[in-house]
Amino acid sequence: MYPGQKLEEIEQFLHIWHQVVDDYYDVLTAVSETSAESQKKKFLKSLQDLQGTLTVSNAGPFVLGDTFSVAECIAAPWVQRFFVTLPYFRKIDLDHVIRNDTDYEKVVNWMDAIRTRPSVARTACPPEEMLAAAQRYYVSYFSPGSPASSSLSPQ
Repeated sequence: MYPGQKLEEIEQFLHIWHQVVDDYYDVLTAVSETSAESQKKKFLKSLQDLQGTLTVSNAGPFVLGDTFSVAECIAAPWVQRFFVTLPYFRKIDLDHVIRNDTDYEKVVNWMDAIRTRPSVARTACPPEEMLAAAQRYYVSYFSPGSPASSSLSPQ
């Protein structure tokens, strides 16, 4: 789990990962559909940047190849949130979007490896808690047609 001699690869990942997380928040905090769509494009671009890092830095499913590292420990809660909150509040089926585009092949493999890791699955936050927290703290606009638009009302 610890990076050891691979600290540079972890730092490179974290540099890009911070942008991925920032762009994710921008999607969720959008206050109109136009803004949400614009922010979605930025988020997907940051995932493409992550794809570049994963392609260069490893030969396995994780940032350090076959080693589950601190990078995955940092990313796991966010990866889980992406697949729960984006479809619910923004009607963005991230799984469908990235699986159907070869520009995200390493990202898909990496996210799958994280999501299916037993320790990550056992410690995952329940989806309903993720949704409640997102609505409580940063989502005020619900995309038309999203589950949130028909089942929740802004507080």
